Formats: sequence, C-alpha cells, structure tokens
Amino acid sequence: MVFPNGPNKSNWGWAATLAEPVPEDEKQKYPIPGSKDEYYTHRMNKKSLQMFQPNEFIEACDHIGVFDK
Repeated sequence: MVFPNGPNKSNWGWAATLAEPVPEDEKQKYPIPGSKDEYYTHRMNKKSLQMFQPNEFIEACDHIGVFDK
C-alpha cells in the first residue's frame, strides 16, 4: 500500500508498507464488515513502513514490489 502521510498539505510524503498473509490461527481478528464468516486474507506489515519524499512516488511503488515480475 502506498498512501500520502503527514501532518498537513505543506509537510507530507509517501508512506509505503507491504501486505502479508494473515495466519490461519489469527483470521478471527480480521473480519470483513458486513460479511458473516468472511475474513481478510492479508494485513499491512507496519514494520515494513518506509517514508518517501513527495517526488518519490515511483520509489515508494518499487518498495512494495509494483514493478517486480
């Protein structure tokens, strides 16, 4: 996931974090709202969060593997 992050429109950058599979024994923690007995399969790995400057969108996308084959 890549998203804008910062305290205001004058001081921000891109944040990028990787998704990881939710382990089977933890899926109950991640219910899909409005869907009975359905759970998300992935969650964002906060440890992989990396910040980028406003002009580094491509670098942020590269961090999460957008350009990998």
